[in-house]
Amino acid sequence: MGLRQPGLPPGPPAIPFLGNLHMFPTTSSHLKFTSWAKQYGEIYSVKVGSGTAIILNSARVVHELLHVRSTTTSDRPPHYFADITTGGLNLVLARHTNTWKAIRRVVHDAVTREACMEHLPIQQAEATQLMYDLLEQPQVSNDEFYNHTRRYASSVVLSVVFGLRCPHYKGSLVEEFFHVQRMWTEVLEPGALPPLDLLPSITLCSGTLGILEESLKRGSATSTKALLWISGTMSSSDQGRPQKSVLHGELNLVLIRYTGGILMEAGSDTTAIFLQSLIFCLVACPEVQIRAQRELDGVVGRDRSPRFEDFDSLPYVDAVIKEVHRFCPVAPTGIPHASVSDEVIDGFVIPKGSTIIMNIWGIFRDEESYEQPHTFNPDRFLLSEFGTKKGASDVGRRHTMIFGSGRRICPGMQLANNSLILNVMNLLWAFEFRPAKDPLTGNPIPIDLNAMTDVKSLRYLPSYRV
Repeated sequence: MGLRQPGLPPGPPAIPFLGNLHMFPTTSSHLKFTSWAKQYGEIYSVKVGSGTAIILNSARVVHELLHVRSTTTSDRPPHYFADITTGGLNLVLARHTNTWKAIRRVVHDAVTREACMEHLPIQQAEATQLMYDLLEQPQVSNDEFYNHTRRYASSVVLSVVFGLRCPHYKGSLVEEFFHVQRMWTEVLEPGALPPLDLLPSITLCSGTLGILEESLKRGSATSTKALLWISGTMSSSDQGRPQKSVLHGELNLVLIRYTGGILMEAGSDTTAIFLQSLIFCLVACPEVQIRAQRELDGVVGRDRSPRFEDFDSLPYVDAVIKEVHRFCPVAPTGIPHASVSDEVIDGFVIPKGSTIIMNIWGIFRDEESYEQPHTFNPDRFLLSEFGTKKGASDVGRRHTMIFGSGRRICPGMQLANNSLILNVMNLLWAFEFRPAKDPLTGNPIPIDLNAMTDVKSLRYLPSYRV
């Protein structure tokens, strides 16, 4: 137990019983995974007790293992804490069961490319309110901007899923829901909690883990309270609501609550984090902001706000969006997959039951693939399709990698992309983002983009002026 079996990909030295548990990162795991990739290659293994984690560090092996072989790699690893919090009904984390298939089918039908075009007027209206909110409160802190973008994304999801709006964030049950969501996000980071599923000898009979279990249950009750109120309208008439819910008549109320909840989690946080990352990059690189604004002025002008159809004529704005995804991916290690049978790739055995982690951060920061990968430079996407340098392999690369792989790819990525397009165009067209000023000296406070290593780091960067 704990030692690396013959045939596994290489990896850091393991010790009996623990394997690599003593060196497994408990925060910012993508940075350690990327460091190990330089030593052990594009596919390596990490031992945690009796379990095996496979870390993928190139687009090629991600495509081969998670896409081509998705029949056997589309499960999720067991997650004790997720199960006690959600009862196994979370669409993102649920195992590959019939219930998961039913939920995903309904969600997929609600957010197809055609359906998303019907949702576009909702997104455009909510994006307009986001501009108004920022105009009314230009001196925003990081948390305040985050709340504005969460209100936008939550209102879009509520309108699409439940036929309701969220006109205000402060004091709403949606705010309560996201208070729990912040704790939930930290719980899900690889290494954040003891690997109970890989070390079954650990119990929750007492001590810190028992306290954590109770905290998660209380958090689940809080978020359920919010979703109970929201979804309570599902059992009543649609009269008086802006539009009929896309889930009406498709799922029972319990599944509706969890489905609506995961759409709010995924759609709201990812949109808010992306837009916040975008603005930090624009403040740190004013030449990028100026160039994108000039492109918008040439296509849209100042007499009207941008329309969705303008985007096809804005190649540099498109490149900015792609570079933000590359430079600071919202989920740098994605959501782990699990294998349901043995697989062999590059001569290495991937055992049944392995946890498979896609190191998106490492793939996007690979010095063999990108020219100066630690520099924010949208021009790279004007020079090549995937922003890679001349001679680099593009096997397996795709612009949707940030949304996952195989049968677990995010079904709402079209809705998310439309939100990003609308809001990036609006923010660049309507506002100029500048560094905040030091209250003592009056000098601009610089933003160090190298400090943007993960979602939590965004909270500690200087604020900015709109």
